Amino acid sequence: MRALAADDYTQAIQDFSALIEAAPQYAEGWNKRATAYYMRGEYRAALQDIARTLRLEPRHFGALLGKAQILLMLEHWSGALAALESVARLCPNWPGLQGQIYDLRDKTDELEN
Repeated sequence: MRALAADDYTQAIQDFSALIEAAPQYAEGWNKRATAYYMRGEYRAALQDIARTLRLEPRHFGALLGKAQILLMLEHWSGALAALESVARLCPNWPGLQGQIYDLRDKTDELEN
């Protein structure tokens, strides 16, 4: 966590990788490494670790929000919408969430028509 806070993403990835090796069933290890990958701009690696996080803990709303953020950046609207809808099932009153969902629904509807 110190390396992540110090913006030393390479060290953070190494540290979280060691944690994952020691405790592969610990979802937060995968999630934190995903965060470090994201901060370093490695979106595919971040999405892979988020997928592992969600296999271990499907209700991890932080991982779902991170997934949505990355997919929005990559303009994968339907994937981002699905992630945000999952967050809405877990935390329906998350600030601003419903507005984001409505906007994405409009955007995906426009693309389909």
